[in-house]
Amino acid sequence: MTTPDTSPTANQESPWGAVPETAIRPALPADGREVARVLLEAYEAAWGPSGWEDYRVEVGDTASRMRDSIVLVAESGALVVGTVTIVPPTSRLASGLGPCTAEVRMLAVVPSRQGRGTGEALMRAGAGLAQRLGLEEMALHCDDDLRPAHRLYGRLGFLRDPASDRWVGPDMMARAYRRMLPLPPPPSYP
Repeated sequence: MTTPDTSPTANQESPWGAVPETAIRPALPADGREVARVLLEAYEAAWGPSGWEDYRVEVGDTASRMRDSIVLVAESGALVVGTVTIVPPTSRLASGLGPCTAEVRMLAVVPSRQGRGTGEALMRAGAGLAQRLGLEEMALHCDDDLRPAHRLYGRLGFLRDPASDRWVGPDMMARAYRRMLPLPPPPSYP
């Protein structure tokens, strides 16, 4: 999948979002192992080391996601500290949530960087990308137990879509959220 050329010039703020000491950009094929590392670190911190073996295989398959969707990374120095996957409705990975809907998948930030705005910056970057692709809405599923992520989606104006909830395990519900684009501007602080 080709990512639109939105590279910032030296005099522009990055279109991918702004978090001090963090740059957000499309992932390169060479970033595949780092993307998988970030996902595994974040998910293991949330879920523990076992009980999600099948999903662990999907998480590690960054090459397929990069081929069929757009993977963004948050980078601090030379270290990848966060990632999100944006799935356009034309991708073979799309779940059919709508012809003008970008699906958000696998938002993750390494535990040591959580709570600093990196996840929000990745979501805003994904929303900007979806808009540049001509899409009108974002949708996602989030496991029941990922409370910080639920709070983030609420702050960004995502609304619950219970009709699209799905069971991802015998006792694990993935809650669905949707949000029309654009996202609200980030809060300004004095």
